[in-house]
Amino acid sequence: KGSYNDKFDQNNAGACKPCPTYSNSEEAATSASECKCDAGYFAAILPLKDEFGVYNGEPDCQPCPIPGSACTHEGITIKTLPLDKNYWRLSERSIDLRPCSTNKAGDSACQGGGGEIRADGNVSYCINGTDGPLCSLCTNLDYYLVSVGVRVSVSVSVSVSVSVSV
Repeated sequence: KGSYNDKFDQNNAGACKPCPTYSNSEEAATSASECKCDAGYFAAILPLKDEFGVYNGEPDCQPCPIPGSACTHEGITIKTLPLDKNYWRLSERSIDLRPCSTNKAGDSACQGGGGEIRADGNVSYCINGTDGPLCSLCTNLDYYLVSVGVRVSVSVSVSVSVSVSV
């Protein structure tokens, strides 16, 4: 545990290589990519796949951004970085975690967690009906966000009157 052996047909202790700092592995690991970051750390750079579809490279384990993230278990990557409630990030590749404005009850449109996959394939960290930076925009263009749980409908009516005198 805590090491890997990437040499074929070598089972002596000298063939084992240690996992990178702040990471660990299961027994019988055969690649550095099997090393997972410890709790409190995340893999900032993901290992790449080679031409055979096998992950190569070791994780670059960095301390989880505090405040804003909850790295309570091992194996977290930049893509799976769980956010604290009321925090937002631009994408699953960003470590720039931003606090969201909250209402009097302490709630915000930023749901935290691992985000949800939207229909377009991108990850959203916003509650349903909101989007954009810090989840400050309504997805329905007929509404605008006053505060969490308070959406106001915008209704525009135009009337034209024409009078003709003869």
